[in-house]
Amino acid sequence: MTVFLVMGGIMLFVFKEGSRNAFDNDRKETVFWKNYRRAFKLRLPSTDAIEDLFRLLDKQEQ
Repeated sequence: MTVFLVMGGIMLFVFKEGSRNAFDNDRKETVFWKNYRRAFKLRLPSTDAIEDLFRLLDKQEQ
């Protein structure tokens, strides 16, 4: 399991994004992804990649 995908999924809720689309719009902003990388030392995943990972997990792991 890739840490940056799990962290991206958690941050989607921590940042109180109203939707996956809102998160994807924010991640297009240079300041947003630079600050994310600076704070967490991780790449900023797309929400499609996060969803793909969560669909692979067993229900008990979610």
